[in-house]
Amino acid sequence: MNTTIFNQADSRWGGLPYPKRSDVAGSGCGLVSLTHIAIEQPSKKKWTPKKLRKYMIDHGYAVDGQGTKWSGITAGLKHLGHDKVVWIQSKDPMSKAWKELNKGDRIGVLLFGAGKGPDGTVWTSSGHYIMFAKYKIKNGKHWFYLKDSGPRGNSGWKCYEKSMAGCLPQMWIVKKTVADRFAENARRFAWYKKDELKNARYPEGHAKPEYKAALDKYFGKKRAWQTSAKKGASCDVFVATAIRATGIDKDAPRGLGRSYFNKSDKFKMVKVTPSTIQDGDIISIIWKNGNPHWCLAFNGYILEASLKGWYPKRTNTLKSRLSKSGKQSAVVYRAK
Repeated sequence: MNTTIFNQADSRWGGLPYPKRSDVAGSGCGLVSLTHIAIEQPSKKKWTPKKLRKYMIDHGYAVDGQGTKWSGITAGLKHLGHDKVVWIQSKDPMSKAWKELNKGDRIGVLLFGAGKGPDGTVWTSSGHYIMFAKYKIKNGKHWFYLKDSGPRGNSGWKCYEKSMAGCLPQMWIVKKTVADRFAENARRFAWYKKDELKNARYPEGHAKPEYKAALDKYFGKKRAWQTSAKKGASCDVFVATAIRATGIDKDAPRGLGRSYFNKSDKFKMVKVTPSTIQDGDIISIIWKNGNPHWCLAFNGYILEASLKGWYPKRTNTLKSRLSKSGKQSAVVYRAK
């Protein structure tokens, strides 16, 4: 999840017209909610409300005194690459929403109406869009992680039954993009924080529990591999497990080769430069000794495992890795 939360009144865009007499600060909650959706995608993580504003205005989805049309939320989501948009309206039972959300990897936009939640939470005096970046069920209750761009700042985990029931006339739900889900899984499987990197050393350390569980689930517990690879300390095993866990290819082989990616219709080759590589991109390197190596890009760093060396972890910066490996030996693949 991208942790950035934009404020619609930010001086960088709050005073911009939306579309003419109104401005983003007063009427741009729908615009900013869609921007929050956009930055969940690796290719759009640097977007701001300025980037999407022109599209919304040019296509007639911004209305003075009203903000963003309902149809503009649907169109905006599709513009961002979410072809299937599930629209929950006031006439629909909440069971329809729960059924879709329980499929997992869902994000979306909530429209709040005037009034207070059961616990007295005030969401808006008229209407207000808020993006949700996560969803979970805890103790039988439904929870949303909200990114509120408005002055009330109702961001963070909020319980539907306690704070939101009766206040949601509309809801739009979409599935995260493949690239976003793949990057999240890679990050989830790798030791990342500075104080936990010591856990990655093989054989003294151990694989992250999430990674071990994925290995067992997608490759079976009785893996007839050499010991370090069987335990997950192997570059190709790490990448293949992330591919399978994301659902890109349930049959991705443990012994990855460039021929697999070149023949696959699920990946494409992209240019090898730090500025064009995105989170979740797969980097194939041939070391000077001729040995192949596989790693993943995430937030400007490399995520990788090493045979008999270490379990998946964060290592070099992307820039330094490309410099050390030599651009001529690196090939980058991206999930479609």
